[in-house]
Amino acid sequence: MEQQKYNIGIVGAGIAGLSAALALLKAGHQVSVFEKAAELGEVGAGLQLSGNATRVLSSLGVLDEVQRAGFLPQGLKMLHWKTGRTIARFSQNSNVNVGDNPYIHIHRVDLHAILLAAVIEISPDCIFTDAEVVSVKNNEKTASIQFNNKAEKSFDWIVGADGIHSVVRPTAISITDASRFTGNVAWRGLIPISSLKERPEPLTHLVMGPGGHVVFYYVNGGDTLNYVAVVERSDWEKESWTEKGSVTEMLRDFDGWTVDVRRLLEKSNPAQSYRWALHDRDPLSTWSDGRCVILGDAAHPMLPFLAQGAAMGIEDAQALVYCLDTFSASDVGEEFFKLRGERTARVQLTARKNMKVFHERSSLVRFVRDKVLSVASVIYPEFMNKKLRWLYDYRLRD
Repeated sequence: MEQQKYNIGIVGAGIAGLSAALALLKAGHQVSVFEKAAELGEVGAGLQLSGNATRVLSSLGVLDEVQRAGFLPQGLKMLHWKTGRTIARFSQNSNVNVGDNPYIHIHRVDLHAILLAAVIEISPDCIFTDAEVVSVKNNEKTASIQFNNKAEKSFDWIVGADGIHSVVRPTAISITDASRFTGNVAWRGLIPISSLKERPEPLTHLVMGPGGHVVFYYVNGGDTLNYVAVVERSDWEKESWTEKGSVTEMLRDFDGWTVDVRRLLEKSNPAQSYRWALHDRDPLSTWSDGRCVILGDAAHPMLPFLAQGAAMGIEDAQALVYCLDTFSASDVGEEFFKLRGERTARVQLTARKNMKVFHERSSLVRFVRDKVLSVASVIYPEFMNKKLRWLYDYRLRD
């Protein structure tokens, strides 16, 4: 018997929303995507896409474009926050077929544009901008969206891909709790390679210090350096991707850090430098109710300390399509959570643990941590790949 195809409304046209739209359209479903912004686009800076994400992007037919727009790091380099010395080096992209499931750094804007183009190619009129959703209602066998202009539209399913402050979330899980400020503020921006006297190695660079860390890596095919500089602060809790940041204030947050890092941050383009307070939530026990379901940051917002926020949303998209095409409508929500809940909870909690590892304040514990990492990198350069195999080697169906 042919599987039923649904009419699906997606709230949010970010990475998770467009990934879901593309996967659903390729599976033959009818899709409408509603975005409250007047114009489509992304802000922010770089993304890290590990094999679990690029594997899904390959199945969606966009990996070649992503690889052309991105950059393949050749390793992970960990550095001391004060001296700048190398603590350890581990392999990346050394033991995979680059055309299969590589680890890719890409500008968020580039990934968004690639997904958007793929969606529009299949369904040119499926995306609606300036469409602010104010509420969502579950009906017996459908769900409806109410817009700020008082219009209402009904669908077989409504998917909330509208981020940590999701409008769909309260209907899908009947919880209205606020997100949790994690005590971390992130500075994020881009540095033109042309402005640097020396090019950093083609690696992911991680500088770990007391109460903070800095990550930097190439995007835009190697023409631009993306950085994320995180510091623990309690005096600023605004969670916004579009809040411009002061380079001078950022440098004050990293006073005393290695001169190499400070010289790098000094080159930040002020027009492309942002700061935002990092929020997350505890793992949930369900992501759906009736014909409403949430995914991506609406379901499992997480700290960026495992570089998996975008990847989890991309994985969710593939899993949702599988559930819609495999199970009866009454079982879709439960089966979707069975596939995704435990995994995303593990990623959320591992990202929190990494904060403690990266930001360790005890000099003795840092010394031991660095010594263990140093020895491990010499003995077994694939150590990090093996440690994270549970994450990177994931496949929805073996």
